[in-house]
Amino acid sequence: GQYSENITAITVYGLNVICIGVTLLFMRYYIEHNPAIETAPITPTDRRSGYIRIIFPIVSALAAIIIGFWNPTLSLLIFTIAIIFNIVPASTNILHNWIERFFAPDLKAKDLAKMAPRSPYMRLHGFALLPRTIDKCRATIAGTVGEYRFNCPLDKTLFGFKGIEAGPFRDFVACGVSDEEIGKWVNEHGYFKTVEEIKHWSDSLDGQFDGVVEDDRVSFPVFAKKRKIA
Repeated sequence: GQYSENITAITVYGLNVICIGVTLLFMRYYIEHNPAIETAPITPTDRRSGYIRIIFPIVSALAAIIIGFWNPTLSLLIFTIAIIFNIVPASTNILHNWIERFFAPDLKAKDLAKMAPRSPYMRLHGFALLPRTIDKCRATIAGTVGEYRFNCPLDKTLFGFKGIEAGPFRDFVACGVSDEEIGKWVNEHGYFKTVEEIKHWSDSLDGQFDGVVEDDRVSFPVFAKKRKIA
């Protein structure tokens, strides 16, 4: 505190913050991945928020050290912001939402009144229909589903093949998980399917949904007429 304008003091303080953060990262990773340690269930969203709360002060401290060589006052401001970030409970959610908006657009629900969901022929983890089902599920949760319907016959085709229910699928998507995490969840739940079985099933759907694709094409940017769309 007596040498707040001294770059040596700023560097030592910043390195201490970085060491603490790196230690916390290791501890959290170890606890989450050690099978001998029982942990409470945690959603992917909560996991990301936890890591954000640890990583943000590390990045801030590194930036403060570098900036301190040119502007010690600005460096102290950055340290202060990092402290406030850890004190304010809502700060993690704000940063999390900002990161999702700019760096993880697949986590955001589409407004299906203004744009179509992804093609039924697109695949995720080998599953046709899955990307489209995800889009409609997220939009349903967000209230932006428009004229589309989640758990329609197309979605039920996917759910029936994999032996999963729409309810648990929706609950998992509501956790704010990414496409990749949803693909893994589908793979791990319901009936066990080999890669070859999934590919054969997806290949068998080729050409069956051309009408749906055409409806998407003619309905946007505006709907040609009001109707329920699969």
